[in-house]
Amino acid sequence: MSGVLVVIDCQNDFVTGVLSSKEALNVAKNVDKKIKGYIERNEHIFFTYDTHQKNYLSTNEGKHLPVEHCIEGTKGHELYGDFEKIVNSNQKCHKILKKSFGSVDLPYVIKSVVSNITSIEICGLVTDICVISNIAILKAHFPEVPILVDPECCAGTTPEMHQKALDVMKSLHVDFTIRKKEKIKSTAEKTEEIIKWIRNIKETTKTKGFVVGISGGKDSSVVATLLSKSVGKENVLGILMPNGVQSDIQDSKDLCEFLQIPNKTVNIEKAYKGLLEGVDTELGAKTKTNIPPRIRMTVLYAIAQENGYLVCGTGNASEKYIGYFTKWGDGAFDINPIGNLNTEEVIAIGEYLGLPEKFTRKAPSDGLCGKTDEDNIGFTYPQLNKYMKTGECEDKEIKAKIEAMHASTTHKRVPPPVYEP
Repeated sequence: MSGVLVVIDCQNDFVTGVLSSKEALNVAKNVDKKIKGYIERNEHIFFTYDTHQKNYLSTNEGKHLPVEHCIEGTKGHELYGDFEKIVNSNQKCHKILKKSFGSVDLPYVIKSVVSNITSIEICGLVTDICVISNIAILKAHFPEVPILVDPECCAGTTPEMHQKALDVMKSLHVDFTIRKKEKIKSTAEKTEEIIKWIRNIKETTKTKGFVVGISGGKDSSVVATLLSKSVGKENVLGILMPNGVQSDIQDSKDLCEFLQIPNKTVNIEKAYKGLLEGVDTELGAKTKTNIPPRIRMTVLYAIAQENGYLVCGTGNASEKYIGYFTKWGDGAFDINPIGNLNTEEVIAIGEYLGLPEKFTRKAPSDGLCGKTDEDNIGFTYPQLNKYMKTGECEDKEIKAKIEAMHASTTHKRVPPPVYEP
């Protein structure tokens, strides 16, 4: 017995490309949550690809819609964001290329893969063309299987056409899964929930405490404070890890003193230089930049294992979205209390917890190349956060840069593919 999810045409050309819309981008974020839910339940997901060739403009559809899109082999044909990586790395995700609005192959592929289907949920783009076309096909092949649609996981050519298509779906006996509107939580509510969450992890895992790397910036400062409030300062071990001389190391020491948490300094300079010497190959600047975070990860896990602790991460959602972290470095942890909070939310929690401004408002930097984060990435965190929430950015070049960074770092946010015999 299994539910099935069908994701219709969530491709770059429809989300951020030549036929994109603000509604489509917002829907893609909702679809991402939907996909993750089905993956967690180990259920099958079928992704359709609107697929055209270079002669598209000479086809019947091309004459009615003379905009080249989803040409096979182009970036616009690929699924948006992390979706392409997901479909290529998960055994229960399936690709279906289709040459027209509806896929006549779709029901047969589903039948060949899944038995005892309890429901088929449809989401994607666009509601009034490809989504409703495939619903009609599936209704014909699965007359006794409930067909479900989440209106907030679909977008039409216009909001008006989206609603008209939903009205037609009612006549086709489609069931709508109306999601409860998420309550906008106050900073106080978020903070108290995180504190309870950390306490629950300590109780359920039976860990003795938590190790956290301390840089003196807002992220590690807020995380260390949350840990102290949750499990007591005596169960939190702060690790300072300069690479040689660190000009702002006093900020890290000041935080540990302010929180009165046990702390230890491990200078990684010898390990860093020893690794460079051992590799005996001239490494590029970017490669060298990523080595210290990976050494720090090794230090944290060694100390955590020796003490029976868990490693707590300090990366935020803004950094994660553009892949601004080191894979298997600061991106490695056992738990992360702020991983789904953007930079502004992290600052707000820090202020709610009573942290001095020197910790919450310090210009974020990677501590590696002497530049601030915003110098490195080429835009501000408020610009990034606005785009993440709304899909909007007044500066077209910055918008393109954000989208490019997100797309190129997909591998950092999804599990690596593993061969299954």
